[in-house]
Order: sequence, then C-alpha cells, then structure tokens
Amino acid sequence: MRFYQIWLALLIVSFIVFLAFVPGITGAFIFDDFNSIVLNEQLRVDQLSLDGLQQWLMAGDPGILGRPVSMLSFGLNYYLAGDVDPKAFKLGNILVHVVTFIGVFGLSRSLLLVLAVRGLVKHEKVFSLAIIIALMWALNPLQVSSVLYVVQRMAMLAALFSLYALWVYVEWRRSVLSAWLAVPLFLLLSALAFLSKENAILLAGFILLIESWIFSKENGPVYRQIVFSAALVSFIALLCYLHFYAAWFSSGYLQRDFSQYERLLTQLRVLTHYLQWIIIPDISQYGFFHDDILKSTAWLRPQTTLLSAVFWSVLLIVAGIFRAKKPWLAFGVGWFLMGHVLESSFIPLEMVFEHRNYLPSFGVIFCLVLLVSSSLGQSSVSAIQKPLVVIWLVVLAAATLMRSSEWGNYHLQLLAASERHPNSARTQWEMGRWYLTEYQKSVILNRREPAFYEKGLEYAEYAMAADPRSSLALIGLVATRCETGESIDERWVVSLEERLVYPYRVENHQGFKTLVDCALQRTDAKALEPIVGRIFNAVFSNPKISDYLLAELKYVYAEYVYARGDINKAYTLFEQSLALYPLESTYTRLVVHSLELGNKDKAELYLAGYKLIVSDSAESKKQIELLSEYVAICCDKGINFDFKKSEK
Repeated sequence: MRFYQIWLALLIVSFIVFLAFVPGITGAFIFDDFNSIVLNEQLRVDQLSLDGLQQWLMAGDPGILGRPVSMLSFGLNYYLAGDVDPKAFKLGNILVHVVTFIGVFGLSRSLLLVLAVRGLVKHEKVFSLAIIIALMWALNPLQVSSVLYVVQRMAMLAALFSLYALWVYVEWRRSVLSAWLAVPLFLLLSALAFLSKENAILLAGFILLIESWIFSKENGPVYRQIVFSAALVSFIALLCYLHFYAAWFSSGYLQRDFSQYERLLTQLRVLTHYLQWIIIPDISQYGFFHDDILKSTAWLRPQTTLLSAVFWSVLLIVAGIFRAKKPWLAFGVGWFLMGHVLESSFIPLEMVFEHRNYLPSFGVIFCLVLLVSSSLGQSSVSAIQKPLVVIWLVVLAAATLMRSSEWGNYHLQLLAASERHPNSARTQWEMGRWYLTEYQKSVILNRREPAFYEKGLEYAEYAMAADPRSSLALIGLVATRCETGESIDERWVVSLEERLVYPYRVENHQGFKTLVDCALQRTDAKALEPIVGRIFNAVFSNPKISDYLLAELKYVYAEYVYARGDINKAYTLFEQSLALYPLESTYTRLVVHSLELGNKDKAELYLAGYKLIVSDSAESKKQIELLSEYVAICCDKGINFDFKKSEK
C-alpha cells in the first residue's frame, strides 16, 4: 500500500476506536481521580505562563519524580476545559488511546516486516496483520478500565511514548532511520515515557525481547552490546527504584491483608485471569474491584495456584521449543510477563487491577493473531479468514461499546459491577455508598428518602458478609450516620472494634477523616466523643499498620482532640505522629502548639525540622515566613498566642 493509503486507513479505523469509547465520557471521576485531579489545587492554572507550566509539572505526588508529563497533560486539560470536568478529562484519555493505537500499529508493522525478511510472515500480509493486531488491542473491552479511568492516563502516556520509542528503535535496526535521527528521538521518547510513569523502566526489557526473538538471526557484536546495555540499564533502574521506595517496600505489607509470599503465589493465578480476560471478551468477568479473587496461602490453597504455576511453566517451555520456527510466540509471552514484572511481583500493591494490562496485552494479541493466522493459512489472511476477523472485531467493538456505556453512568457502572461480583466487599460497599450519598443529599434538601438509606444499608451488609476482615463498610456507615445527624448503632461500633485488629487497609482512611469532620460539627459533639475515641483507640492498638498511615491517623485524631479543647493531649498526639513519620502538617501544628504553650525552644526546633522537609513552592515559602515571624516574637514582652481562639 502507498503511504497516503496507509494513513487514510488508519484515520478511518482510529475514528471507529474513538466512537467505541465515547459513550463513557459522561461518567464520573472515581477512586484515585480525586486525589490526583479533582482535589489537586496545583492543576488550577487559569493563564498560560512559565510559572503555570512549572506548577503543573510539580503538581504530582506519586512516583519518584512526580510524573510531570502526566501532570502537565492534566493541567492542560483543566486549562482547555476551564474546569475539572470529567467529560473533558475522559475525552483527553480517549484521544491518547487513539494515538497509542497508531503506535501499536506502527510497532506491529515494523516487527512484522522483520519477521517477513526472515520468511516467517508473508510480506504482502504485513499491513493486514498489523491493523488487526492494533484493532484487537484498541477495541478490547478490558481497555475500558484504563481509558475511562482518568488517572490511568499516567500509564497510558507511559505506554504511548514507550511504543513510539520502540517503533523508532526497530526502524533504526531495520536501517530505515539513521542513527543521528533515531538516537535522540528514542532518548526523548524514553524520557517522556519515564516522566509519565516509572513503569517505562521496562523499555530496556522490551528491547531485550525484540533483540532476542525478533532480530535473533541478525545479532552481531554491536547488537549483543545493545542487549547487554539494555540489561544493565534495567538492573540499575530497578536498583534505583528499590532505593527510593525502600521504606515503602518494608512497611507496605503492613497495610495489606496478605504477605509478600502470598502475593507472589496469588499473582500466578492473577496473571492467568488477565490472560483469559484479554483473549475472551466476557464483560461479565470485568469490574473495577476484584477483591473477590481469593488470595493464595499455599501451593494447594487454592489448588489452582499450583495449576497456574504448571500452566505458565508449560507455556514457557513450549515457547522455547518453537523459538526457531515461531519466535513470535516467545516474544508475545515474554512481552506480557515483562509488562507485569513490576505490578505483579513483590511490590506491595493491591492484588488485581484490570488497567495493569494496558501495555502487556499487546504481547498477547500480537502472539494470538500470528498463531491463528499461521495455523489457518501460513501467516496470511485468506478469504475464509476475513469474515471471521471482521466478525471478531465487531464482537470486540460491541463489547467495548456496551462497557463504555456502563461507565458513562456511574450508578449503572456500580449496579453492573455489584451484580457480577457479589463476593467483592469493595464493590458492594461502593454501591452502598452511592445510595447512602443520595440519602444524605435528600436529608440536606429536607426531603428525606428512607428508601435510599435502606438500599445503602443492604449493600453495606453485603460488603460486611463478603469480607469479615474488612472495616470499610462499617466505618462508612458510622460516618454516614454521623453526617446525617442520626444516632450511631452500638453494634456497628463493637463490630468495627473487632475488625480493626486485622491488618489496616488504606481504603479505610477517608472514613476516619469523614467521621472526625462530622463529629466536630454535630450539635451533640460531646456525646460522640466516647465513640470517636473508641474507634481511634482500636486502630491505634493494631500492630499491623504502617508508620505512615498510623502517623496520619494520629494527626487526624490530634486535630479532633485539639478542636474539642484538650490542647495537651493534642500536643502529645502530634508528637507521637511526628515520631512515626515526618508529615509537613504535623510540623506546622507542633510549631503552632509550642507557641500556644509559650515554649519558644520547641517552636524553633519544629520550625527547623519543617524547613528540612518542606517543598520549594511559593506557598511553602510563605508558610515558613509566617511561622518564622511568629516564632521570632514568641514569649517576649508578654505576647501570647491562642490560635484556637483565632480559628473560631
């Protein structure tokens, strides 16, 4: 095909991909979207300027460097939309997906052309196979949870730049691009990928796979050096990653209901689930939360753990046996596993998320298309195959369209998920929380709707039954009853105390903060003090909680105690919080309370500590100046501070 014909075809199919996801733009922000986007004040820049660009680049918390490229894209999204509008942000994700689709096509075509030179693929079928691979990847309904989950633009951008970097690399290896153009372009794209999300350190691993299985017959001394360099870069990058997150790795499992050993065992089964979800587009198995997948506690508990280990071992052996005749088999399996090296290994992340397959799924689909094509017609798309291909693509598009429509209505999305995952405590609670939120709205509008409350309670009970170790639904119910000004069931408090002996989970955090905020605003705040105290004391007694999370909870409770008038107890709690983890907010609070107690030495000490950890933003500098001014005049000439009174 001629150059313009290729791009015309790409534009047409790109529009089809776009249309498949468009129904989802009417959906809501969810989960991590709130911390990274909705509540992120750093994104709110109304005029383009160098200072504004710098503010966007530094707006991120996650990752080693804060993922500045991703944050810049969110900032531009806000500026163009004029608001934090989920439609605009989801539309931005869809456009990123379309551009990534073109990258998948480009890389697939380049890889297939190398295989064609080796006689493993018919040259005249390269375009057809490449467009099929790209469409099967882009239209897979599993991608909905990446494309329409706004914060996953971080992973999407990392995948986009990684794919284009690898496309440039393969074109250079094919001698299509000269080194003077390919090298700087590759380095630029690689940097953009890494600055979008740290997963891009896997680029070196993907190069290893390409050199080992795609260019394996053409490797000379120079390219062996490339392979060695790629391996070295991967190893160094991994060491750096481990160094920066050493504390998190060591304490991360304290906030999980599983050990590192159990996670590694469970991931054998999780990877098998991922593979099934990619190959078979059964939306009844999809969902945002998958906490209904049992963890593996031993090789035979459950038995599918050992079966999964055997499956992956056999698959790798088969790929090795056919490495000469069908190198794309080893390449596809290797790509999938390489893509999961970080998020499906020893790192203390949550067990399962569909969006982790955004880039790894390319390897499975590349392998699957070539496997089917070679089996039916020596890597060709015959007349018999074409109708089957069209039908399959229509099935994928229909499933994606259906799932996108569900994601376009948050209530519908939750209803579908709760029906498909009755044993997922988090899914059931999210459904219950939606009804309870609607009940709260009705109370605020003075048209109380008990049906919403009853429905919310029903789903909350489903959540509690689904996971007897989870406190999420209980703390949510207590906080909701507090917010609506109603009495709190003593049975919930007792049950919550019983469940808080299990490993503390980070998803409980918001419930504690909501409870404190509400308890301070209630007219019967005094009566709620024992309940709030019991709940916090229960979690403080839990040995299975990370220092960081415990420090945050100590801080939250200290704020509560301070607002209730017990300054000395609050001061002690703030000191305990600081001893666990140096939070900026704790330092500032201790400076303030030291001033209130007339202790200038302590105030100076905490101010010095605050200066060591605070960021270099204009807001932080202003905070330091203000605190320094207060400390300078403290305790002289009878000057006393009462910030609590001024807050009122």
